[in-house]
Amino acid sequence: MTGELSGASQRLYRTLSALADAGTPCPTNDDLGEQVGCDPRAVARAFLELRDRDLISVEPVRNRRRVTITSTGQTTGIVAPVKRVRASRRAVPA
Repeated sequence: MTGELSGASQRLYRTLSALADAGTPCPTNDDLGEQVGCDPRAVARAFLELRDRDLISVEPVRNRRRVTITSTGQTTGIVAPVKRVRASRRAVPA
């Protein structure tokens, strides 16, 4: 299945499969690049290759993404919402 893929795509597929198997959220392209040994642009191209070959599907979730491995149906985890704390707008004494 992954035999005809580029080296970066093969490494990304294995990494995404492991993440989905563990239910771990999908990292950024920068972080994935460090994990698979290529630059973030190569990760982006590898994502496109994997999607074009229907090996994965990618669903945007807020400012992240959830990846599903087509052959197993397993998905990467969801990032928990971050609770934002607003600073008070009190006047600061001079």
